[in-house]
Amino acid sequence: MHNLPIKWPTRKRSISGQQPSPPPSLSDDVLIEILKRLPLKSLVRFTCICKSWFSILTSPSFMSILAAFNSEKSQKFQLFKRPIDIHSKINHTMFFAYDSDNLTREFTRVFLFKRSHFVVSSAHGLLCLYNFYDKYQNTSPLILWNPSIKKHRVVDLPPIEVQNTAGGFPKLIFGFGFDSCSCSFKVVRVSYSTRYTGTCFLSAVYNITDGEWNCLGSTRVPYFITTIRWRGMCLNGVIHWICNLNVNLDTDPNDRVYRMIWTLALGNAEFGEIMLPKELMNMPDGSLRVIMVPRNGKELLGVIHIRNDIFSLWVMENYGVKSSWVKLFNVNFYDSIKNDMNVLVISDHEVVVKTTRDGWLSYDHNLQQIKCLETKLSRSVDYVDTYEENLFLVGQNSKRDRQGSQEYSGVKQDYFGVKQDYLGVKQNHKKVWKDDKGKSLSIMK
Repeated sequence: MHNLPIKWPTRKRSISGQQPSPPPSLSDDVLIEILKRLPLKSLVRFTCICKSWFSILTSPSFMSILAAFNSEKSQKFQLFKRPIDIHSKINHTMFFAYDSDNLTREFTRVFLFKRSHFVVSSAHGLLCLYNFYDKYQNTSPLILWNPSIKKHRVVDLPPIEVQNTAGGFPKLIFGFGFDSCSCSFKVVRVSYSTRYTGTCFLSAVYNITDGEWNCLGSTRVPYFITTIRWRGMCLNGVIHWICNLNVNLDTDPNDRVYRMIWTLALGNAEFGEIMLPKELMNMPDGSLRVIMVPRNGKELLGVIHIRNDIFSLWVMENYGVKSSWVKLFNVNFYDSIKNDMNVLVISDHEVVVKTTRDGWLSYDHNLQQIKCLETKLSRSVDYVDTYEENLFLVGQNSKRDRQGSQEYSGVKQDYFGVKQDYLGVKQNHKKVWKDDKGKSLSIMK
């Protein structure tokens, strides 16, 4: 066989000896308009093209634009998971994403950890997980996980002295959401300190962008709060918790318990309160949960109330105005709802609940119809939260992330099929905790 001569490409000479003009380039604005319309997998690959594209795709501003664009297209899923056996030494959490329109399964993600991590909340495609059943919660970290790109971050908690429940578990409350003012995710931790009573709590806020905890110090409330729901709901940059409180302890012989919504604005870290309608505020029993209700193209603050077999849905049409609370409907499922976490609000007239005997049921108030969803949703799964795909955490590979993954999951870094350093960029997140005066706190090792 004869060796054929190889012709190497030669650079063409320009006319009259002029240098060839550089290829046309796109402005950042035009490039962003193109990139936000591409599939997520393509965007992950494009982070490896050049430094400028990596900088654009991993910037908080672009991720906010992408989240807003996906929300406009209603590309949201409903996330479910298999229940966790807290008594098992080795367990894992399996998540399933279902299309919001017809509740058909889209994909499955497995998240392995040595301990039982529960979902605090979901925001713009990022999940916050925490082990609420760990009696040593001061050493148990938070987990921030993006199932779309299969990446997570381990977040250490600042050490505190906290009260324990009767079962010996620390009394901690969490909230998680997106702050549009700073274009960053934030985690809120509220604790019952051993040095304070029910009218004062210790709180801290973690900013995912700079990787710092900002300790807000002690927060006094005008009521004696007895209990706060551990899982808060974020709406428009504000975390909302249902809490029980006692008023007029000295004058009320019955020591009656009232309920209200306690809030924290992520932008300015200020606490507030929203009063419930009288029917719910004075309700002696039943469970309450704060939710987001889609209504007329808007996302409104809502509350669900469950008492035995009866389910009711409320919305606040004008945020912060007590007189604007409206009850949308009541429905009797003739079967007890397992818990208020297994409630999915599709719209202001349609809900999906998990009952003890019949499993998953849907109710359409406009049609006055209850349907069984056993063929679509298995009884072995629990509802988590609304979920949408996004790029948050892409390119963020800190040393703490890799060490934390090995310590708490016991699996290899490429378990999900994605190498942790596939972007070729290493970022060191500072582990800095600050008090309310801005002074750095010592780290307990």
